[in-house]
Amino acid sequence: PKEVLIPRKDILKGLENKEFLVTIIESRTCELSRAKRILYRHYGERWKVTGINHCTGMICAAGALLTYLYDTQKHELAQIRDINIYSTGHFMMLDAVTRRNLEITESIIDGGRQGTLFSVLDHSCTAMGARMLRGWLEQPLMDLTEINRRLDGVEALNKNIFLRESLRKLLVPVYDLERLGGRVAAGAANPKDMVCLRQSLALIPQIK
Repeated sequence: PKEVLIPRKDILKGLENKEFLVTIIESRTCELSRAKRILYRHYGERWKVTGINHCTGMICAAGALLTYLYDTQKHELAQIRDINIYSTGHFMMLDAVTRRNLEITESIIDGGRQGTLFSVLDHSCTAMGARMLRGWLEQPLMDLTEINRRLDGVEALNKNIFLRESLRKLLVPVYDLERLGGRVAAGAANPKDMVCLRQSLALIPQIK
C-alpha cells in the first residue's frame, strides 16, 4: 500500500476506502521553527540556498518529511543530499480522472496495466527504464526544447538498429541501480545486493 503523511485527522475524510497506509504526525512537526532546525541539522547552512527558504510551506513540508524519516529509519540520512523544487509548470497537468479515462497507466476496467498506453509502449529492459517511461507518460512535457531533445534521442535509436539492439543486450543484465543505491546508502544492502551492484556497474563503461 502507498503511505501518506497526514498532519490533521480531518483530512482522512474520503480516504476510508483507499489502499493507503496512513501515518498521523503531530502538528508541531510542521512548525516553521522546528522545520528550520531539522533542515539545519541535516544540511547546515546549505539549506538556505536550495530555493525553499522563500516559501514557508516548502520549509515546513521538507522539515516534516526529514523528521519522519529520522524517526522511522533510525540513522543518519546521508543519501539525501539535496532539495529540488518540483514545479508543475514544466508538465501538462493530468488529474486522476483524466489519467484513468485515457488509460495511460491503469485500465479503466480493473485498474491493471493490460490494455493501457503504457503496456503498449513499454519494452524496457530494466525497472529503471520502465519507471522513467511511466513518468514521461504521466507528466507530458510542456517545454518545446525539452520535447525536441527527447524526440531526437528516440529518433537516433530508432534509426540505428544495431546500436539499439546492442544497447538492449547490455541493459538486460543491469539490476535496479536506483533501488540498490538506496539500500546501500541506507545501510540495508545484503551480500546479494552488493554482487548485483558490482555486476551492473561493470557494464556502465560499455553502455556509455
